[in-house]
Amino acid sequence: LSSNVGIAKLANDAYNKSTEGRSMFRNRLSQFGLDKITEIEIDGEPRPIIKKPVADKKTWYGTTIPWMAHGYELSMTPLQLLTFYNAVANNGKMMKPYLVSEIRNEDKIVKQFEPRVLIESIARPENITYAKEMMEEVVKNGTASAIKSPQLTMAGKTGTTRINYSNKEEYA
Repeated sequence: LSSNVGIAKLANDAYNKSTEGRSMFRNRLSQFGLDKITEIEIDGEPRPIIKKPVADKKTWYGTTIPWMAHGYELSMTPLQLLTFYNAVANNGKMMKPYLVSEIRNEDKIVKQFEPRVLIESIARPENITYAKEMMEEVVKNGTASAIKSPQLTMAGKTGTTRINYSNKEEYA
């Protein structure tokens, strides 16, 4: 079962007692590659926004850790988040996404795109295994069970987001 309150409490209790703990939480997000661009060849990819407890102390609040623990108070593109989930699926190896394998001009290859590793391992293998099992359970028996298919095994993560903070009724 999914619980924003539960994960917020766990993160708060583990990391929100000191500046060192808050920095450790932020460093874990960086270790996961969540603060990095994907380097995809599309102009305009924004850098993810993940606050730092010391550098951003004017906008760091007592609620920042619990909110960040379930995805609020940070910003990244869908492709950046998908790159993270893909790393979990790839046993911790974060790969640079690419949309095409080559560009051709008639029969001549103009440019080729090869798989490239961005981060060799975002977490310990046993933690990746736990994350994969948890995400598979989301589809098998959890909040995404409506998309379960007998033809293939899937993993997922459901959630909520606010798309307009000025309108308290607008959720996705």
